[in-house]
Amino acid sequence: MSAQRPLAGVTLSSEYATALRDWRREREFRSKMLKEAQDDPEKTDEQISAMPYPRGWWEYAVDPRADGAPTSPDSNAPGMLDRSSDLNTDSLILSNWWDDDTPGMDTRDILAYQQMLKSEMYKGDWKSDIGDWLGYYTDEAWTPDIYIRTSMADYVPNMFNIFMDDDGDRLDPSKTENGWLRTGQTLGQGLVGYGLGGGLIFLGLFFAPKAVENISEMTEQVVTGVFETLFSIREKASESRLRRRQAKEAITGS
Repeated sequence: MSAQRPLAGVTLSSEYATALRDWRREREFRSKMLKEAQDDPEKTDEQISAMPYPRGWWEYAVDPRADGAPTSPDSNAPGMLDRSSDLNTDSLILSNWWDDDTPGMDTRDILAYQQMLKSEMYKGDWKSDIGDWLGYYTDEAWTPDIYIRTSMADYVPNMFNIFMDDDGDRLDPSKTENGWLRTGQTLGQGLVGYGLGGGLIFLGLFFAPKAVENISEMTEQVVTGVFETLFSIREKASESRLRRRQAKEAITGS
């Protein structure tokens, strides 16, 4: 099978996914330690500035151990890292798997990656848990970091992707040999998917005013009915008190 970029999509290796998890763990740990130090009145500015700060993904990938990443002007490695230095043995970008990928959307690898992220979300703090879940569903659930999207069809949510192959799986253009046919598949998936999504948005906006109007009328009727009932009960109670007072006056003559 051949898959020509940029019309195939690429799923990165499982080692890449594990490295992303380890980087997130380090970032969260350093962020927590730094915040606790900043909130500690006994910590000086010098002590805080000397603490390890959270790193970006690239900085972590270059030097996971943070023990130095020597370079060499004669190196052909990314970032001109010195391949002969023992300090670079931990560098992810020099690992054998760094260039490994699978053409198309590997559903199992992506699902394993997403489940791994979900297992990291339960910290026992509801604020952190809610933030993690919101971040997940606004990012990783739709665009997992281990999948490189290369066509408009890749950005169509699965619920709007109505095309499937003979096995009932989502149609993956990366499995199509012919370049023109592969292009047509990605174009068709994208146009139909965006059309369905846009159609639902249009219907929602079209019926929203009527729905709001009906809900407003219903709310007004309910509120009016409640107040009318309350006023009626109050009026009946006042009439009852008046009758009792009149009856008492008639009996006592006062």
